[in-house]
Parts: sequence; C-alpha cells; structure tokens
Amino acid sequence: MVRRRVVSRFRVIAIAIARWIAILAAAAWTASSTAGCGGAVGVDWNASGQPIVYGADDRRDYFQVSDPAARALMTESVVALVSRRWAASLPAGLASAPTAGTTHHLCPQEPFADQPAAAFCTGVLVDSDLVLTAGHCARLVPVDDVGVVFDYLYAAPVTLGSGANEIAGIAEIVDEALDDPGAKPRLDFAWLRLTSPVDPSRRPARISAAAPVLNQGEPVLSIAADEGTPLKLAAGGTVRDPRATTADYFVADTDTSHGASGGGAFGKDLTLVGILARGLPDLMQRTDGCWTTTEAAEGDGGEQFTYAARALQALCAQKPNGRAICQAEGAGCATGGARPVSGWAWLLCALLLARRGRPGGRPSVLEAGTRAAG
Repeated sequence: MVRRRVVSRFRVIAIAIARWIAILAAAAWTASSTAGCGGAVGVDWNASGQPIVYGADDRRDYFQVSDPAARALMTESVVALVSRRWAASLPAGLASAPTAGTTHHLCPQEPFADQPAAAFCTGVLVDSDLVLTAGHCARLVPVDDVGVVFDYLYAAPVTLGSGANEIAGIAEIVDEALDDPGAKPRLDFAWLRLTSPVDPSRRPARISAAAPVLNQGEPVLSIAADEGTPLKLAAGGTVRDPRATTADYFVADTDTSHGASGGGAFGKDLTLVGILARGLPDLMQRTDGCWTTTEAAEGDGGEQFTYAARALQALCAQKPNGRAICQAEGAGCATGGARPVSGWAWLLCALLLARRGRPGGRPSVLEAGTRAAG
C-alpha cells in the first residue's frame, strides 16, 4: 500500500513537471513561430501610399524596417532569384550587377536608381527545400543558371547583405501553372525544389492549407526585389478586389514592379497569402527619353497576387502525404508552415497527446499553444 502511494505521488509529480515543461516548450515554440509569422509590432499598416506607386511611395529597405518579425521574413524567408552570373560570389557579385537606373533607363531622381538590379524575380521559402514563386519566373532563365539568394538586402545604407549570405541551386520545378489571360481560374505559380535543404537558421514562411479569401480593404504587406534591387518592404497595401467567386488571385494596391514577381503578400499575422503574378505598367517614358515611376491614385489597385493556398492545394494534390506542409492542420502538433520544432517539443507533444486520448482527458497545453500561435 505504501509503495503504491509513493508511486502514485511520484506519478502526480512527474505529470505536473511534464505539464510545466510543456507550457515552457509551447511558449518557446510560439515565440519562435511568431518571429516569422506573428503580428507585426511596429509595422505601419496604414502608411500612406502604395513602381507602380499608389499615392506616396512607402517601399523601405531592410535597414529602415524596425519590426523584428518583418525583418525576420526579409532575412529568413524571402529570396531573390538571380542569374548565376551575378551570384558567383556573395555579396560582391550582386553589387557588381548593373544598377536599376542603367537597366531600366530610369530618370536620375528615381528612387533606388543607384542600387544594383541583380534579381529577375522573387520567391518565398515555405519548406526547408521548397520555394514558391510566380509561374512565369520559372521559365525566364534555365534552372541550372538560377541562384536562389538569401540576404539580398541592405543591412545598412551601403552594406549589401547581412554577413550570412546563402545561395541555393534549383533541382527541379515540382509543379507550376501559367494560365492564359482569359482563363478562369487564372493561376500563375511555380514550386521550386532546392538542391539541398537550406541552413537551419532560415525559417520558412507560414502558409495555411486552408483557402482564405481576403476581404476588400484588408491590409497586406509586400516584400519583393522591386526593379531587381535588394528586397523592399511596403506595408501600405490593401486588397481592392478579393475575387471571392473564383478565389484564384486577388487585386491589391501594393508598391511593386518588375523584379517583384513571385514576391510575397503577407496578412496581418504575417502568414503568406499571395504571390505577385502581374500588375499595371510600372514605368512611363518622359519626353526627354528616360523612364519614371507610374503613379496612380489611392485605391486604384492593379497588382494581382495568386492566392498562396491555391498553389499549395495544387502541390498537395500530387502527393498529399509527401510534405509536412501538406498534412492536415489542427492535429495538435501540426505546424502548417513548417516551422522548426525541437525533438524535445515533439516528444512532449506526443506524450501529452497520448494522455489526451484517455477517456476524460483534456486537450494538451502544447495543443492549445499551437492553436493560439496559428
């Protein structure tokens, strides 16, 4: 009898300790997840303005962005697609590319005209070896000649790269769609599998398996290599037409241009909601021959983003169980956006889920933390 009491007390203590560890693990996981997909404290979602520019130009270089979560997306998740010619050495090769002013024959006063224009498209890392971009970007340059570059950004006004530059190759185009202008639905996306998983310091952007249709007027934040220059963040965009009937793409008034194709549009929780497919003409020629940014009135949105969920659905239709991001969400331990979780956290999650399966068992603390984070 005494032994059973001792064992029983030990079990109670062990369960209590396990619960506290689970709480700490859930808090740590939630904190690490929100570093790349949490609310953007410090990001001005109401910034005035939206090449093409809607109102005032609110594009910002990395060093001008103060919000840690938004900065993390720029360093850990958003990539530039660059010809190997400019990516032979990092970051010196990128800096040697022709400037945006030279490439696009920009007028002298144009913003970012003196910055290198090495990127031809943008992409977003959504798994350790998987990048989502626009479908038309996948065929612009032979995949063997494409470098997927991280840290294509200005860490300081004259400092290109963060010191942790990384380049990856493309092994294959896993899936793609490039529908004709009159098609319904009209999709434009490509999934690129990298030659090897990226460094663990990179964090895939969170992407939901659900198919959320955005609301008109809903704010979106865009990150892309506008005009081929180092990554820019613009937080002043809003959804102008969600196209709820077809849910293939939405129209927004983001400050985006050539080179931004494949760049990400992120919702208020910094979940990836769209990939830039196309937009209105970026530049207009002046009488003196140089080109200047096209300006439009606030609300005249014309930038079209393929819904990220539609691209994910197409990928997962091929191999539903082939990737973590294709697994059904809401299973307690599912991360949806493939955020790294330590082995200890998974072990605790498994133990607590097993306990939850007993009659009368309550949902685990880690499950509650996961739902809150999502």
